[in-house]
Amino acid sequence: MQIRLASILMIVALLGLQSAALAIESPCVEVTTDRAAYSFGDSLEVLLTVSNDSTERSVDFYMAYLAPDGTPYFYPDWSSEMAPGMAEVALPSGFAMGTFAFLTCPIPGSGPPILVEGTHTFAVALMEAGSSDNLLQDVSFAFFDVSSSSEGCPPGMVRVPAGEFMMGDTSGMGYLDEYPLHQVFLDSYCIDVFEYPNQEEETPDSNLSWLEANSLCSQQGKRLCGEAEWEKACKGPMDWIYPYGDSYSNIMCWTQVASDEPANPSGDRGRCTNAYGAFDMSGNVLEWVNDFYSADYYSSSVYENPTGPAVGSSKVIRGGASFHGGLATRCSFRGSYYPEMAKFGAGVRCCRD
Repeated sequence: MQIRLASILMIVALLGLQSAALAIESPCVEVTTDRAAYSFGDSLEVLLTVSNDSTERSVDFYMAYLAPDGTPYFYPDWSSEMAPGMAEVALPSGFAMGTFAFLTCPIPGSGPPILVEGTHTFAVALMEAGSSDNLLQDVSFAFFDVSSSSEGCPPGMVRVPAGEFMMGDTSGMGYLDEYPLHQVFLDSYCIDVFEYPNQEEETPDSNLSWLEANSLCSQQGKRLCGEAEWEKACKGPMDWIYPYGDSYSNIMCWTQVASDEPANPSGDRGRCTNAYGAFDMSGNVLEWVNDFYSADYYSSSVYENPTGPAVGSSKVIRGGASFHGGLATRCSFRGSYYPEMAKFGAGVRCCRD
């Protein structure tokens, strides 16, 4: 993780980003991938959307690929030397282009262009033409995962690989029960893509008690996720504060929604996902997990596959709901409620070994 994070930061620095809080200005380019299109050993098609406001711009286009081992490569020749992928591109005022296939990427290496197992990352940015430090757009990232063992998950689930992550608050805004920040190792497991009933465009069940949530998972041959499993899946391989990044947005996911309805259709906010391919882990409905709640549990948590306190009067709820804002929809936020009582806005997402 340290290698990957250092490489990401190097790419950001090379692209001229001075602050992670830099506001996105136009023109804007977003990079995405269709994760369902890939299996182990495939090459990659990158999809972009480009837009511009009322001001005509001349821009240089940069794209970087970050290999799973942390090595950065820059488009178009995929060398380690940074250079514009396209220079002095004229963007007319009011320019807008929908999602389109930009390139099929030959992954660097001495052998055939294949994708090795792991999480792959792209970074895209636009700079003022001829400038090496005047960034016109916040760096846009896209992730996709390639795993030779993902077939072990049932349909509608994605695999979270075994490994370490940092559990607890990394934003500096956390509550006391999110500390101390500590390292946790988890075995590999599967997690639902969407909140129960785990169907895209269906409104997830809400106002559930923990007992009801536990029963729904058991009926499917699954189980409630552990608190650590839920948080690792939410943070993704980059240990982000939100599933989509480190900066809060009230439009990326179903958050800060003024509505009498506690839930919204699963997957409708298409950018509310992460590298593992799980949707709506921030906002929409609260999600019950298996662990008993204890405010000071992190001080005594075990390193490997923690399961929470042995006893307690309440169970943990994660993810925040559609009526919550930034603090309560962070991946590290911990809520709790009585297991036998229905909780307004509470649903569930199931796991499986």
